[in-house]
This record gives sequence, structure tokens and C-alpha cells, in this order.
Amino acid sequence: MAFTWYSRLSPNSVDTWKDLEILFHEELYRAPPDVTLADLARISQLPNKSTEKYIGRFRNLRTRCSTKMFEADCVPMVVRGMSFTMREHFEGHRFRDLFELTNRVTSYERLLQEKEQRRGASKGTYYKDQLDVAVISDSEDSGSEDEVNMAEFLGTKPLECSALRKPGFVKKNKTAVVQKEYSFDLTKADDIFDALFKDGQIALSEGHVIPPPKELVGKDYCKYHNSWRHSTNNCVNFRNVI
Repeated sequence: MAFTWYSRLSPNSVDTWKDLEILFHEELYRAPPDVTLADLARISQLPNKSTEKYIGRFRNLRTRCSTKMFEADCVPMVVRGMSFTMREHFEGHRFRDLFELTNRVTSYERLLQEKEQRRGASKGTYYKDQLDVAVISDSEDSGSEDEVNMAEFLGTKPLECSALRKPGFVKKNKTAVVQKEYSFDLTKADDIFDALFKDGQIALSEGHVIPPPKELVGKDYCKYHNSWRHSTNNCVNFRNVI
């Protein structure tokens, strides 16, 4: 896309690198949306993700927040977003900063893992390496882990459409698979978002306006995150919501 745009510039229309930079940004660059305090308060630990990674995600998003906060004031907000097990253990504890919190929760998670392994070993259970269980690879994350959900799923009823169901799909009852499977065609995630939004089962956050279709042609855009870093069809978070 960048080369096509560049090749169509009129001859001798750009005299300096600075002019080229300005034109390039006007045509192709989109800054990530600012993060508000309300966005930070909505961040929570994702399933099957360590608390350390969750805190790292919070740190990254905090750098995009225009409202400055002391790190000590961020700690209670981070604790509220942790998984129930971690929140139950650390609720009410006082920490100087996120570094101290990270060290404490990481040590506690290791103890929980060791306790679970010892319990399994006492029952004669043998554990496989973590790579053998059903996980989503980093290549599938598409950058969405470091972004705030700008849309919220409100629906409680299932919305089924046979046209969107993957042909020949049969539900499987397996405890471990190499790759996560979904009951719908992943290439239709964008259409499913539109269907859920039209049905009133998705609400957009304040300020989230989906661009018109003609502006999205040939570009990656996620309606769930209001992000230009990946497409709705490639958004793992939205797949899991569906």
C-alpha cells in the first residue's frame, strides 16, 4: 500500500524528506487511541494468562493515558482486575509500587502451581508440558492483548446463524488439543460483530465510532478494539467472546 501511494505521487511534488514524512503520515498513519482512566479501570486479567503478563499489559496501556497517576495509586486498580484467586489473596494488602506487587504475585502463583502439581502427583496424575495443552500462540494474539476492549458484549441469549457456522462442524469433548477450535467460520467474525451490534448485544464505548466501509477497504481494523493494528477477523479476544 505504501509503495502504491508513493508511486502515484506527482513528479517533483516532494522536495524534502520532511515533506515526504508529513504526506506519508497524512495518508497512512493512524495514532493509537488515547487511554482514559475509565479504560484502565476496565482492564482485567485474561483467562490462562499469568498475573505478571496482566500487570505488564496494564503498564503498557498506562503509558498512553494522558492523566498522570502515581504508581502507588495504580496498585488498587490493578489488584481489582486480577483473577479471583489472586484478588482474594491480595485484597487489602499494601504495596509501594507495581514492581513490588509483581514480585509478590509471581511468587504466590508459583506456590499455587507447585501445590496443584503435588496434589496431582499424590493422585497418580502425570502432567504434560504446557505446550501440550490447548493454548493460543503468540502469533494468534495479533497485538490485541495490549489493547482496551472498546466494545462490550451485552447479550445473554445465543444468536445462531446457520450461514455463519463452519460446514461440517461437530462439537468435540476433548480435554487437550493442539490448537483451539471454534464452532464458527473465523473469516466471518467481522460479519458476526455487525449482526450482534445490530441485534443490540454489543455496545460501543463512548467515543468509539466505527469508520465507514469505504475507509476500511484494504486496511486492517478491529471493531472490537477500535484498533488499526489488526482486523476483527483476526481478533482472538473477540473470537473468545463469540
